[in-house]
Amino acid sequence: MTGLLHLAFALDRVVRLVGRNGARLVLLLIATVMLDVIVRKVPGVHGALFGSVLADYLSAVKLREFSWHLHSVIFLTALGYTYLDNAHVRLDILRERMTARRRAWIELAGILVALLPYMAMMIFFAWGFVHQSWINGEGSTAASGIPNRWIIKSALLIGFGMTFLAGLSIALRIVVFLRGDADLEGSRLSTVIGTPGQDA
Repeated sequence: MTGLLHLAFALDRVVRLVGRNGARLVLLLIATVMLDVIVRKVPGVHGALFGSVLADYLSAVKLREFSWHLHSVIFLTALGYTYLDNAHVRLDILRERMTARRRAWIELAGILVALLPYMAMMIFFAWGFVHQSWINGEGSTAASGIPNRWIIKSALLIGFGMTFLAGLSIALRIVVFLRGDADLEGSRLSTVIGTPGQDA
């Protein structure tokens, strides 16, 4: 069973690495929004850029679209990370009265019945979505917008893929916990299932 825990922790590291790198894009998003505001609102900046080499890269349309794309990537890369840290929305009306073991069974059922199949389906359809965009050479509908829209659509594959891996990681840890081969802290399930002081 320690092999399952090692695999779960390895999956955790991948999901957290992608999530942390996605979070760093917030700085780029802030810079892009600031630049967009400066180009559009500061007198003389737009005129100075017009006709220059930078005009094509710093157009208001490109900057706005780039900020939308960054929003999407940040959100998608955070999905799996959020689930690992139990920071997503839960409806815990009955859950608080349950033992850690019963919560583990419910979590495992939810992962196996809902999360993993749904994420697998989303990855399947997202792949077709990205492939079609690549084949068609899809770009922005705006003349001065961002081309190669398949690149941003690929973030769907990353986001759903990381959420699938996060669900698999937690499922593996729950299996080890339910077999009695690890406690809540040892399996890193205390954030998802309960605190170490609760009945296992």
